[in-house]
Amino acid sequence: MTPVADGLPKKVLVIDDDPDNRTVIRTLLEQHGCEVASADDAARGRRMIVEERPDLVLLDVVLPDTLGTELCADLKSDDTTSETLVILVSGNRISPEEQAHGLDVGADDYISRPFDAVEFIARVRALVRLRDSLVRRYPSERPTFGGNPPVGETARILDQQRLRDGYPAEFAEFVERYAAVLSEAIKNAGRRPGDRATERIRDMVSDLAFLRASARDILDIHTMALTGVAPLASARRAAVVREESRVLLLELMGYLMNDYRLRS
Repeated sequence: MTPVADGLPKKVLVIDDDPDNRTVIRTLLEQHGCEVASADDAARGRRMIVEERPDLVLLDVVLPDTLGTELCADLKSDDTTSETLVILVSGNRISPEEQAHGLDVGADDYISRPFDAVEFIARVRALVRLRDSLVRRYPSERPTFGGNPPVGETARILDQQRLRDGYPAEFAEFVERYAAVLSEAIKNAGRRPGDRATERIRDMVSDLAFLRASARDILDIHTMALTGVAPLASARRAAVVREESRVLLLELMGYLMNDYRLRS
């Protein structure tokens, strides 16, 4: 993939049945020099991917003829399209479980609307930067985020080997630690920043970084911990659980990504 001048993919395909959504994304990307094509259903989008070979596909989760997750899984299981970057786009607020499912089927990222334009461009640029860095670092291996899994350290970076599979005991310990932090955060809701929950999240980061934890691993840990904690909360506290779990997830991912940047 040859990115345009500011680090974005040159050719982008938007698959969305809503013309307004397609226009918003097209306008935003074209302002940054991208070539943008669009399709209004999965069947047409699939044909265009094969014919036009886009660098990135922005794929709506709900399409008239199928789910975007199903098309994503199909693309990532096909050797001819598995190297195409895919970002799933949802029109609703998504739960960690839904986001994890999107990543499970091979998506390279998951974005919900409405999104901030600056953050959107930054996330696309970061995805391209990761792909390019892997190509440079491992030129003999296919730099795919899906399809046939690569081996070794590249597999860990590309989320092919998950902590829960490769290190089940350590994964269980992370879930237990994270659940304890989440319970404490819910109990002390409203006392951020600088509370003990944040401090304990930072303590987890070095251990996660040592095992090369990925974003998908963090979602796995978060989902498992939330499954154990959420049923214990009363209906009146459900909104608090949702908000504190969201903040905690963002904190952990943010600290871990920052740790990786400092190490690189």
